[in-house]
Amino acid sequence: MKEWILSILAIAIVAGGLGTGAQAEPVRVRLRRALQSVDIQAMDLKLSSLGSQRSVVPVAAVAPRLESIRIRFKPTKSGIPIWKIQYRDSKQTVESQTLPLEVHGEVMRLGLEPVPRHLKLFPREDGRIDVITELDVESYLSGVLPSEMPASWPLEALKAQVVASRSYMYSLMNEKQGEHFHLEASVFDQVYSMMNDVITNPHHRGTISQVIRETKDQVLVDAQGEIVRAYYHSDCGGQTEEPGRVWGTGAKMGTVKDPSCPLSPHGLWTFKIKRKELGERLGRYLSWPTDDPFMSLEVIDRSPSRRVGNLRVLFNRGEAILSAQDLRRVLGFSRIKSTNFQLHWGAEDLTIHGRGFGHGVGMCQWGARTLANRGLSYQQILKHYYMKARIQPLSEVGGWSAQDLKKKAKSGQQAITL
Repeated sequence: MKEWILSILAIAIVAGGLGTGAQAEPVRVRLRRALQSVDIQAMDLKLSSLGSQRSVVPVAAVAPRLESIRIRFKPTKSGIPIWKIQYRDSKQTVESQTLPLEVHGEVMRLGLEPVPRHLKLFPREDGRIDVITELDVESYLSGVLPSEMPASWPLEALKAQVVASRSYMYSLMNEKQGEHFHLEASVFDQVYSMMNDVITNPHHRGTISQVIRETKDQVLVDAQGEIVRAYYHSDCGGQTEEPGRVWGTGAKMGTVKDPSCPLSPHGLWTFKIKRKELGERLGRYLSWPTDDPFMSLEVIDRSPSRRVGNLRVLFNRGEAILSAQDLRRVLGFSRIKSTNFQLHWGAEDLTIHGRGFGHGVGMCQWGARTLANRGLSYQQILKHYYMKARIQPLSEVGGWSAQDLKKKAKSGQQAITL
């Protein structure tokens, strides 16, 4: 237990030790979504409500010791739920009616994972719970950078990554000002975690701090001066892709042939699945009648980068169209690592041979690593992948001056929607 607490204290230092002053607007990050119940462990655990003056009003508290609670909620006609908080050790149960429910504690864990010391719980219409935390920009980036790119990689690659991550973050903060969170803490946006290799390696902690400090407030902007939604991925497989060809929307960023990622472990991959299992999975996803047997799967179109756009799913009595991204969703993003693949049918199974890992839009991380090892600066790496963008200080971006940030923070506090 002592070793665990010391490890989590180190995490807290990393998460909170990079700030350089008051942050006008915190980054709201959804750590978990749609939980039936929330299990929390923490030292000096407190629950509090959000009053009209945003003051913290204790609802329940315990002495500074490790405490475990489980939280559920019961919907009410007023829309403000009744939270049921069960203290696991004492078996005591208390109730609180507030929106959201705030939880404070030191060395806090959500389930088994370390999390920041302040959480907000929001009820969902489906009866489940979203868990949100608020972080200053530097603390957020210190949890994203080593989760998205190994801290042992070249400094210039890490700097390119943090500028891309910062740009992506601010783009979504601007778009989702009135919502109760800005970003997911997962691959659906950017992976944020307090448990990564910087915790056990002091050198890596220093590297992450240096990279964030030396690129402070730098973002990518487009020709109109707007912050770029700077997508990135693990391995492009030889050529990057336009966002519109992956998600159907998004400004054209330009693509680049990129032979600079030959050392990626995801350069080539293979996945095999039985025809019967494939048919069952596709049928469930498409809500297809179970009495109509699956026949085959075939590619309809490809982009100029050779990525699959859509596929035709053939059943005995009909057919359906499925995007390649949806096929990845059905079979698993870690199995179908990209949409740059070929289908090879056998008598009883399908073998999929592919290249690269990820959606292919924006910066290729393995390519950035190779370019950094060749001596390119992070500015040159970013220009290679985001050829239509330029690096600019946040203070010089329209709507993001210090005064603008304070206005955003104020409006965000007053107009959070569920």
